Amino acid sequence: MNVIGEVEKSGILLLEANNTPLVQAVLTAGGPKAWKANKGNVELVSINRNRSATLESFAIDLNQGASNDKKPPLRDGDTVRINRSGLAKDSDAINAVS
Repeated sequence: MNVIGEVEKSGILLLEANNTPLVQAVLTAGGPKAWKANKGNVELVSINRNRSATLESFAIDLNQGASNDKKPPLRDGDTVRINRSGLAKDSDAINAVS
């Protein structure tokens, strides 16, 4: 599985397929970056058996723990992307202008 975007340690994680919830993968990657991560816009890209891709968006709540039943278990080859927050995007724009 891959966890990319606004997490502390993006990259490939070796986690148990079909038994690891999305929140646990994010926590294993060091958790979302403090103000840069948009925890309301976490994307899961799964490659299906017919080689098509499925994109789903989730909001994560780290206070609910890793066993949150509302999040799907991850499969081999899944990619989780933590998108940037509005504040992080604004900060990038200000830095580019200055």
